[in-house]
Amino acid sequence: MNLLISKVGLLNAKNRLLVMKENLAAAIEETALLYNNAGDTWHDNPAWIQSSRTTNTLQNQIDELDAILGCTLLHIDDLPVEEGFVSLGSEVILTREGVEQTWIILGELESDPDENIMSANAPFASTIIGKKVGDIFEFRGKKIEIISSKRWSGLE
Repeated sequence: MNLLISKVGLLNAKNRLLVMKENLAAAIEETALLYNNAGDTWHDNPAWIQSSRTTNTLQNQIDELDAILGCTLLHIDDLPVEEGFVSLGSEVILTREGVEQTWIILGELESDPDENIMSANAPFASTIIGKKVGDIFEFRGKKIEIISSKRWSGLE
């Protein structure tokens, strides 16, 4: 599996993994402490049960992120982005039903709708990739117009 990601996104993912591993170590320590303090009743202790669940959840998230980062990484930063055309690594200004929006198209690991960053795999991104400035089209019944598209400044 190939993973498309910007260099900034890769650094953020690696940092997130380090924080998760630190949190896991703390959760394991807390779980052990709760187990040792509970004696024979550890299995009936709600705090131990919650701590165990947290530990398991963190371990699963770490395993998942480790597997993703173990894939072949294709840096979006190395891909050409032609101004005026929407592509992976573009910052796109468009209007949707007359309302102006700005979106950045990056890899799936970097998707953050609250920050207007969408995965290239998202249905809307798949629709606008390849469009050019001035193109008008419909997406899910809404009129969209591409106003501008340029290389996102966050890419190296």
